[in-house]
Amino acid sequence: QTCLRGRRLMEEFCRTNDLPFELCGKVIIGSTPQELARLHTLYEWGRANGVQCQIIDRDALLEREPYAAGSKALLVRDAGIVDYPGVVRCLMSLAQEQGTDVLTNSFVYGAREENQYVILETNNLTVHARHVLNCAGLYADRVAKLLGQEPNIRVLPFRGEYYELLPRQYCHHLIYPAGDERVPFLGVHATRMTDGRILCGPSAVLAFSREGYKRFTVVPADILDTVLWPGSWHLARSLWRTGTREILQSLSKKYYLRELQRLIPAVKLSDLRPARSGVRAQAVRADGKMIRSMYIKESQRVLSVLNDSSPSATASLAIGETLARNLMNRLRLD
Repeated sequence: QTCLRGRRLMEEFCRTNDLPFELCGKVIIGSTPQELARLHTLYEWGRANGVQCQIIDRDALLEREPYAAGSKALLVRDAGIVDYPGVVRCLMSLAQEQGTDVLTNSFVYGAREENQYVILETNNLTVHARHVLNCAGLYADRVAKLLGQEPNIRVLPFRGEYYELLPRQYCHHLIYPAGDERVPFLGVHATRMTDGRILCGPSAVLAFSREGYKRFTVVPADILDTVLWPGSWHLARSLWRTGTREILQSLSKKYYLRELQRLIPAVKLSDLRPARSGVRAQAVRADGKMIRSMYIKESQRVLSVLNDSSPSATASLAIGETLARNLMNRLRLD
């Protein structure tokens, strides 16, 4: 429901602010018996939550995506594409117009409570706040600790690598795999961007740094943080096959291609050009379970978002509504 409301709010926001978006639709591919069963599960979940979706056969799939694999697919008509960097820039501009100070390149290295205020020490200035909303992403657990909370999770950084698919005719809309229900990652998929480019990915490899956007960026303190968390070892033992596959995709372009060819068989090695990478902040419990839903830690003056649920970008404005209501209620009670 949060995702559906978020999609509606995002569409309205883009229309109001003249930002590019398109409701182009998505197909989720199924070929094996396990994948077909997964499609039907996703279909039931979607219908139960009011999503416009249907199972289509191969002929109907080829009408939408002539190069796609799969004997059947789940068609989600309401899925779309948005220029999210443009959305963020617009939100920042609107906030600044209303008198909000936006501090970039500011590192929080200390925090304390004093006289009914939370005092944040940063490399730029000292901030006094009645209440703090911690949405620090890759550093959310560390910031929570600075603010006196015990997060009971560890944020692990998973780097996702993308390739640009140069023959754009291979993907007209959005092409996704049925996915592995054991992990919250979507798997390698093909996405048409608002500028017409086709991005394929991402992989999901544990990074050597919380901001490990490059493969060999190494921060010893971040590695130690991961190694000393018992959940990291439990996770590695339970999903070692999946982890090995992801590492191979990261190290070998040919292996990456093989995974993509499960969706679009005609793609060749020469069709792929290295593109950007991203780092996903994934909360993991001490028993190795990855948290899939929104996980919020509350104290008297601090609200920490330690994990959000996918697709959080789609749901972002609806999530923001919920957090804003929480903060407004806190301010009224102050």
